[in-house]
Amino acid sequence: THEGEECVWEQSRESKPKGMQAARARCALRAARCGALAAFPERSFAAYSTASYGVSYVYPAAGSGQGAPVPMVGKASVPEASAPAEGSVRVAFLAAGVSSLDLSMLAKASKADEVAGLEGVAKVVAAASAGSGPQPGALVVPRRVGAFGTFREHAELPVGDVMSLPSAVPVEIAATIGVAPRAAWAALAQLKVERGDLVVIGGAETPMGQAAVQLASSRGVRVLAVVSDKDGESWKPMSQLLKIGGAECVVPESSAVRPGNGTSEVFEELGKGVAGLSCCGAVGSAAVKGLVAVGGKVMDVSEELASGTSETDSRMWDELVALAASGKLRLWLRKMKLSEIGTAFEQTRGATGSRKIVLFTKEGERALQSTSA
Repeated sequence: THEGEECVWEQSRESKPKGMQAARARCALRAARCGALAAFPERSFAAYSTASYGVSYVYPAAGSGQGAPVPMVGKASVPEASAPAEGSVRVAFLAAGVSSLDLSMLAKASKADEVAGLEGVAKVVAAASAGSGPQPGALVVPRRVGAFGTFREHAELPVGDVMSLPSAVPVEIAATIGVAPRAAWAALAQLKVERGDLVVIGGAETPMGQAAVQLASSRGVRVLAVVSDKDGESWKPMSQLLKIGGAECVVPESSAVRPGNGTSEVFEELGKGVAGLSCCGAVGSAAVKGLVAVGGKVMDVSEELASGTSETDSRMWDELVALAASGKLRLWLRKMKLSEIGTAFEQTRGATGSRKIVLFTKEGERALQSTSA
């Protein structure tokens, strides 16, 4: 095990004494950290894929009191020589993002025992037997939100559920392209803003807000970003990142609600926005509405919009992938290990929303090292 780390998982899905459940969960977490795959017997998964190998993290049963997905060991070893099941590819997961949608999924009792994780990236290690679909070495992501669970090490996935990405997309960006950027794309599509328009984006410090700023800017749309300043001066570093991402002006929420200290002059010079977004509720829509012209559309939006995007919408994927490959779509990330998923969920639940957590498997850490070497 890692020094200084505690195993605090408990499982209550099975009718076993609580002490045994806790001990079993601790063994699973140690297995996840140390690479041991035989901590306890194999489990069958009611998950999205045909097979799961190594350590996976599954949704706990409703009412279990778990605040994060719990570890489970799948088949003891990854088959090397045998071909994947017909119509499937075998993959090694590299990284997965943690989003607000992942938090909401914990409350759904129907998901118990399914592999958790709505976005992530994996590397194909064995192609489909017929040679169709992505080939070994290709990076793949879920074709739609929730197509398969991403908090795991290895799996066989239906070819129709994965989509290939160019190798130019960094692993950490590929792991986080599936929720916040998709939701931002959908929100901007509903606003119908055009080149030269001024759009007001509230909650610009959130992952969805960051993506919306970069998407709008890349289209030639002017952006006035409003960020939460509930934590005092902590909004200032984010303001610099948003300006790098293309925001024309960044203001704290308090100044948007009560202009002063020169901000009134700034707003007069910029003019009123033609439309506005309030992302994830981080900045109240009242702050956004005050900066939008009378009759302009203002939307309260959340990452749930990502679930409504079409898996066949080539415009969305073409734009997101092109921006990611060119380095023009980057979220402010905090990198952690997959085995630290409990801490990741705790931090995501209590965070103000600026830094999105991305969890790396051991294979993903090796991939990062090889690209930086």
